[in-house]
Amino acid sequence: MEKLLDLTGKVILITGGCGAIGRVIVQVLAQQGATVIANDIVPDNEAVQMLASAGAQSPNIGYCRADATQPDTVHSMFQQVEEKYGLPLSALWTFIHWAVPASLTTAESPQSDMISTGVTSRVTHGSSVLHRRS
Repeated sequence: MEKLLDLTGKVILITGGCGAIGRVIVQVLAQQGATVIANDIVPDNEAVQMLASAGAQSPNIGYCRADATQPDTVHSMFQQVEEKYGLPLSALWTFIHWAVPASLTTAESPQSDMISTGVTSRVTHGSSVLHRRS
């Protein structure tokens, strides 16, 4: 793949990085020279297999298992990334859940849970990043 931009020296964390979209994003960013850390809740050996199935195999691709909706595990995830890859992160992309229009959801629907989880994870990530910078 032709390099569209030079991301050499950039550290990028992708939450939901083992999902269908996350795996492709991990692969493309690594091909552009970034050090990419995929985050998800699957065990390490499954993550390696999932990333490999998408062609995301490179020395500059890592994995960090953590529940991105829980503040304590997000804080731990950032510590692990900092210790292994250094900070500051150049980017943090979240691919946990797709939003579903509110008109399609009810308080008890699975879509409501997806929206809630997605919003919660983004707020948790933002809080952790701001805490680490202060």
